[in-house]
Amino acid sequence: IFDDAHDFSEGLAAVNQNPPNGIYNPDAGGWGYVDTTGTIKIPMTYQAAFGFKQGYAPVEQKGKWGMINKDNNIHVPFIYDALGEYNSDRAYAKIDGKNGYIDLEGKPVIPFIYDSAARFQDGVAFVRKAYKYALIDTSGKLLTPFIYDDADPFFEGVAAVMIVDKWGYILPSGQLLTAIEYDKAYPAKEGLMAVKKNDRWGYLDHSGELVIPYQFDSFRYFYSGIAEVSVDGERFY
Repeated sequence: IFDDAHDFSEGLAAVNQNPPNGIYNPDAGGWGYVDTTGTIKIPMTYQAAFGFKQGYAPVEQKGKWGMINKDNNIHVPFIYDALGEYNSDRAYAKIDGKNGYIDLEGKPVIPFIYDSAARFQDGVAFVRKAYKYALIDTSGKLLTPFIYDDADPFFEGVAAVMIVDKWGYILPSGQLLTAIEYDKAYPAKEGLMAVKKNDRWGYLDHSGELVIPYQFDSFRYFYSGIAEVSVDGERFY
């Protein structure tokens, strides 16, 4: 019966009927939440809705973002141009073109001074200023300078970062796990990271050591201990 549906998180899933109940209202939208039985728990009155994290969910109303709890009570007022989900007791928010973070009480805790701000993972987050990325902790303290030209999210406690056109890996402490020396570097999966050198792919382990040599023309992530790769047009596992 829904036009769209998101994954369940903390017992509720965002669902969409547009228009809700067959009645079009551009200010209301058609997003709400159902429980695992399909019962509507929060009416479909929002223009957009994300999942619940740490008890709260970001929702959009009349072009502005705020947060609600599972009883549909307002936790964060609808004043933001963008708003993310909580993680590590922090959620990124955007207002007047700048990004910062709010705490679990909904109060601004890291100043709105960044051009972009990623979701916290492992207690850290990448932020961007003047086209360069740096890593901060939940207090807003810089763990690295603004030196990276690109930065991927953390997976399994490791994140890929780029300087100019070379990639490497960084730890949540801000320390480099590897040198910035790879033509491309992908997120960790099942303890291994795919990296490219001289047009060939290999895999590093979580210590940064090359454990599967550079020999593949293409790769896929490991799943249950198996990865699909190709050599000279043939595919293998």
